Amino acid sequence: MKLALHSAEMARIAGSSDSKGVGVYIIPWFFAKLCTKKDVLIVWPDDGVFTSPLYLLAKKEKIETLAPLINYVTGEGLGKKSARSCLPALNPLVDNNLPEEARFKRLGWDYLKSNDAAAQKDQAHEYFIAEWKKQQEWKRES
Repeated sequence: MKLALHSAEMARIAGSSDSKGVGVYIIPWFFAKLCTKKDVLIVWPDDGVFTSPLYLLAKKEKIETLAPLINYVTGEGLGKKSARSCLPALNPLVDNNLPEEARFKRLGWDYLKSNDAAAQKDQAHEYFIAEWKKQQEWKRES
């Protein structure tokens, strides 16, 4: 990792001569599709891309009142608009126009229940900071 950049900025500089650029970017599908430079190759990992499930919560006593909004948000119409914008929809009637080999993955309950997420986050942070410091030292020596 060279810099912490927003996905939109990564999409803009990918394949350019911008000094902030790097060789590999991990960004959402929406932003990856914005990379139009001919030297940029979008790779969908064989074992799937990380997903973060979204939830729609409503109070039981408000379901009937909120039905029009719930039906719109979960419906085919908004799903198709989302899919056209490279934001996959969960509606089974929507063709998300994803690559044929597209797979998804997310942390399941079994994994979450059998691993200490806070400890793993701390370990990943420590590793990142150690590697970042090595990079800074390398830059000073160069």
